[in-house]
Amino acid sequence: MNKEVKVVHSKDVESITPYGPESVRLKRLITKKRVGSERILFGKLLMEPGAQPFEWSTEPGSGVFAGMDEVYYVLEGMIRIHWDGKAIEAKEGDVIYFPPGWKYKVENPGNERVIVLYATSPAFE
Repeated sequence: MNKEVKVVHSKDVESITPYGPESVRLKRLITKKRVGSERILFGKLLMEPGAQPFEWSTEPGSGVFAGMDEVYYVLEGMIRIHWDGKAIEAKEGDVIYFPPGWKYKVENPGNERVIVLYATSPAFE
């Protein structure tokens, strides 16, 4: 078991754009590779206004993401999440819990940049 406390400086972590356009960027801050975390992955999501919505799935068959729990904390702006024919909006200060087994779409319907802090369990990277 790793018992060393570690600090990750967000500015030192490169953004990735797994959904294509630069208007959606992720920083995976706490990962197995970076700090040795087996139980949790923690990151930061940035979505610019007008960003193309992206889909995410923790359904069975979705590879390393299958069966994950997720939590989003909206730090700035507002996001809209679509799943199973439903939609919710979450704004600054709101926390969203996603149980395992869902496929959903995330979008920024507003005119401001969105910043979301997120955690997944177990860690997949």
